Amino acid sequence: MEQLKRQDIEAEELQKEEAVDSNIKFDMTNIINHSHNLSELFDILESVSEIEGSEQTYDTKDLVSQIMAVENKIAPLETITKTFGIRDKVFELLDGNVISKEVQEGKSLERIKDAESIDSLKNIFNYVDSVETSLGPVDGKEIADIIQKIEDKEVYIENLTKSHGLRDKVFELLDGDVMSQEAEDQEEINKTKESLVQKDENINIVDEVKEEYESLKSQYQESYEEYRNFLASRPSGLKRALSFFKDKKYMNEMEEKVNSLKSLYQEKEAEYEELKEKVVPFEN
Repeated sequence: MEQLKRQDIEAEELQKEEAVDSNIKFDMTNIINHSHNLSELFDILESVSEIEGSEQTYDTKDLVSQIMAVENKIAPLETITKTFGIRDKVFELLDGNVISKEVQEGKSLERIKDAESIDSLKNIFNYVDSVETSLGPVDGKEIADIIQKIEDKEVYIENLTKSHGLRDKVFELLDGDVMSQEAEDQEEINKTKESLVQKDENINIVDEVKEEYESLKSQYQESYEEYRNFLASRPSGLKRALSFFKDKKYMNEMEEKVNSLKSLYQEKEAEYEELKEKVVPFEN
């Protein structure tokens, strides 16, 4: 019996506390709802030191500052807590002449085109929860982080959305000194084109040298055959000895021509072989 009484007493006290809390909440909501202007609302809020919300405790001085910021359109209405109907009352007392978070974000995004530095551009996204892009919404802090990484050349500029002219603005503020996948791809295409041109030029050079080498080789062979035929046609015996002095000059000229052509064609052949070694790997 003793224990039962104690439990009954504790339950009764708990019910009383809950009733008191409920009355306080009801009274606070009722009092706030009956304020006729912001001054009265501020007096009501300042009559208590803090207000317990569903997720946090609010210092009433901070609440007053937030309401004033909303009144002056510095902050959106959504920054004010809904506890005790405060947000709805502020909206009513200001005749709806407030800016919403959506409008606030819109105004922030309009400032992109006027940003004068990367830091001021990143700062804009402190006031933006998300940005609508072709791939869906992107968190404002994530946008600021991407801008920083672009500045640090850690990611390509194509990682940033084109929405609201953001990509173009970053490119402008960084004077084009960014990493670009598109630019790198174009550079690779240009290099390939240059390589193809160089390849054609090299092939042409090889063909030209080959023609020169084959022409010199042909001339050498003709001169060599002419020289051999001349030697074979010389008389034998005494007549050969007598004709030696008469034919000596012509023989020397022919021999010199043969040796000269041989030297030229061999040099050109070596040049041709060297070029082939360079160009064949290039073609592959």
